[in-house]
Amino acid sequence: MQVVREKIQGNEKLQEIEIRKVYDKLRAEVSNNSTVSDSTALPMELNTATERVKRLLEPADAGNEDDSVCIPPSSTPSSNAPSKGIFSKADIMVICKQCAPIIACGPISEARIADALNETSAGSQILEKYTLFQLTNRVKYERRKLTLKIVKA
Repeated sequence: MQVVREKIQGNEKLQEIEIRKVYDKLRAEVSNNSTVSDSTALPMELNTATERVKRLLEPADAGNEDDSVCIPPSSTPSSNAPSKGIFSKADIMVICKQCAPIIACGPISEARIADALNETSAGSQILEKYTLFQLTNRVKYERRKLTLKIVKA
């Protein structure tokens, strides 16, 4: 116990835990053939907070070594849906009109969205044009926009 007490003196996180708990945990690790030694080093943070923020804010094409393409969830390519600029203004108007009760309140589910859009021919065309995943994301987005309008007012 004394050795454990001496070892955790310099560690802020371990000082917050009872010495007995630290001792028991170390003993359990050693008994499970885990070797605890002074040579075991904890991982070190290589990037400073400033570097992480800079990397986060830099444009995607600015010296990025990773050439992978990031596609937002709502633009998941499908065989019958457009892959860029997914929803036209007319489609958004139909979705907002037909799914107004869903956007206003209640659970957002694929079944509710499909039922609401199947009520009109324009809604049925939208169901054929887009996946339910894309439509669900759009309805969620419209709800967030509505919530933000209410909060700002």
